[in-house]
Amino acid sequence: PRLRHLDLHGNYVAEVPPGTMNRALFKAIRPTEAHNPPRPCAAELFEALPVVERLDLSHNRLRALPPTVAHARHLGKLKLGHNRLQELPDLSGMDRLHKLGLAHNRFVITDDSPGVSSLRLPISLTYLDLSENKLHSLRGALHPRLGEFRELLHLDASRNHISSLPGEINRLSHLRHLDLSCNQLKVSLLYVLCVCVVCVVCSLTLPAQGLPREIGELANLQTFRCSFNPFRHSLRWLASCCDDPLLAMVLRARAPASHVPLCS
Repeated sequence: PRLRHLDLHGNYVAEVPPGTMNRALFKAIRPTEAHNPPRPCAAELFEALPVVERLDLSHNRLRALPPTVAHARHLGKLKLGHNRLQELPDLSGMDRLHKLGLAHNRFVITDDSPGVSSLRLPISLTYLDLSENKLHSLRGALHPRLGEFRELLHLDASRNHISSLPGEINRLSHLRHLDLSCNQLKVSLLYVLCVCVVCVVCSLTLPAQGLPREIGELANLQTFRCSFNPFRHSLRWLASCCDDPLLAMVLRARAPASHVPLCS
């Protein structure tokens, strides 16, 4: 088959079962019939369409993918967002895969070290969307470790339960866009300001937990979103730690009433 781009998003596809590719696939699953559940189909999508470069399976009811997804060697863009996925097969060998969307699924990662629940992804990725899952740790979520994904340009881990980042994030030297909004980061607000190039106060001792200092070494970072996190320290606390009396006075004057915003 010469099909290069297959869009099946917005249907009621619940599984991609093993079998042999046949024309029934296109009769059973039609993007135009988004409100009608497809008839059962025994098509092996990934073995039958080895030259597909872009595949959109988002907004379906997928709970799992067959291991043969790795047979789609030409796949460069895979959209799996808004499904019911809890795990993925090993995708680490798909070295042409550059964009992967996994937002709004059911991935649960609570361990801080890679394990059986880790996502085995190709280090060729330049775009990775992990938003709206239940990730407590990026270190444990990815295999190999986060620092190996050196081609990443865009990383979205918003709307999870991440409380800290591994120091090896400084190895993502090409990273341009990082979204950590709506998580559980408990870091000094001053450090966030420093990363955003608002000010640098060398006299502060920053807490070990939260954002590591290495994030400031991401020289190509252009967009950094970290809104709606329960930052631990207020501007008044920062003023008490500051040796510069003028800056301390400014911090006290601008200190708002303490509150933790909720992420809607």
